[in-house]
Amino acid sequence: MTLIVTVVTAAKVVQASDRRLTRSDGTIYSDKANKVVVVNCQDARFAIGYTGVGLLNSKRTDEWLVDYLTDIHAAHMDIRSIGTSLIENLSMLYRHQSNREMIPLSFILCGYISDLPFAILISNFERWNPQINGPPQPKFHGEYAIMKENYNPKQFLGLCINGSELALTGEISHKLKRLRKKRFFQNETAGIIASRLVNVIREASRAPNHGKYIGRDCMTVVISRNLSEDIVCEYHPEGESLMRYAPHIIHRMDSISISMKHIEIEGNMGVSALMR
Repeated sequence: MTLIVTVVTAAKVVQASDRRLTRSDGTIYSDKANKVVVVNCQDARFAIGYTGVGLLNSKRTDEWLVDYLTDIHAAHMDIRSIGTSLIENLSMLYRHQSNREMIPLSFILCGYISDLPFAILISNFERWNPQINGPPQPKFHGEYAIMKENYNPKQFLGLCINGSELALTGEISHKLKRLRKKRFFQNETAGIIASRLVNVIREASRAPNHGKYIGRDCMTVVISRNLSEDIVCEYHPEGESLMRYAPHIIHRMDSISISMKHIEIEGNMGVSALMR
């Protein structure tokens, strides 16, 4: 199960995730799986990361997600309508699969509605408060956290950890608490924060028992509050790699919707999603 770490501040949103898919026995299926979709819709720019079941409706979950968002013309919908549609459709799919064991699945949406940061959790087993997580259910729910216009930008921070949370050792949790106390996430640049989140994921991948479900090749997405700045996507391989990968992209240009899947680039250049 993927580990997704999301940081939401007044000035930037950063989401980091690993790229590993495992079989039910914990053996590796792939370390190159895309788990992120970047969307520019009617009122928001955001990333969607997923953790949980790797196949949905006979498709890889990331492919199901980008195909579904394309089919419903998500680029021309508002963010709340997209969330509602996902919840309803996922619940319908799982209801029709009641003859098999329920498998956990979460989607974490994060970005900006205009200049207001937000995070949305759509899941059948997780809550924002991990103490009330439960076994996977056929019905999905959504938890919305959209900041009010009068929030204090210097103090505001959302730090969300989803998926393989059991791999976070006490030492990792202590490091994150220290970073929060120092206001590291509010004060540092997005690039430095992205690198630190990748380090957190890799450290968790070495944890006993649960670390084996987490890969060390990672993807980060950075979204700025400044609408004139591109969304920046970066692939972080643990070792040398001649290839670079990017999330799936759904983009709105006037009345036209553009969907791009399985983006691969040979060389060392990064990827900026041109979504202004």
